[in-house]
Amino acid sequence: MTGETWYHDTAIAAPLADGLSADLSCDVAIVGGGLAGLTLLHELIRAGVDAVLIEKQVVGAGASGRNGGFCSDGWAAGAAQITRLVGPEGAEALATLAAQGVAWMRAKCSLPEYASAGAKPGILTVSLSGRSGGEISGDGLRAMVDSPRYKSG
Repeated sequence: MTGETWYHDTAIAAPLADGLSADLSCDVAIVGGGLAGLTLLHELIRAGVDAVLIEKQVVGAGASGRNGGFCSDGWAAGAAQITRLVGPEGAEALATLAAQGVAWMRAKCSLPEYASAGAKPGILTVSLSGRSGGEISGDGLRAMVDSPRYKSG
């Protein structure tokens, strides 16, 4: 790999825009071209809203582009920490929102226009150290993920 991610290395090169050169008027301006920003833009345009997305790098340059294409209802913080931060009702609301997001993505991926994406259900957990108890050998993992970085899964 030469870039930050496999996606970067295998991406179809797209011309970069020169940036904004004049004032722009719209109903909604979205800052950030990750999964959340792109989803919001998609849904707003479908609803007939005049929306614009502004991204300082390339679309998916941040965490959305490094996530390996997975979609889960988890958070960076654990359930106990989230509950401490937002209370039990807030934690439940966030859990419901996350589950709805996964359901939305699953439905979106099953549409005929996304068939070529080859979405597959399931989770592959990999180890950087090789010390984790693995159910997938290094050779087996390399057959699934073309990267020398991961040692077992």
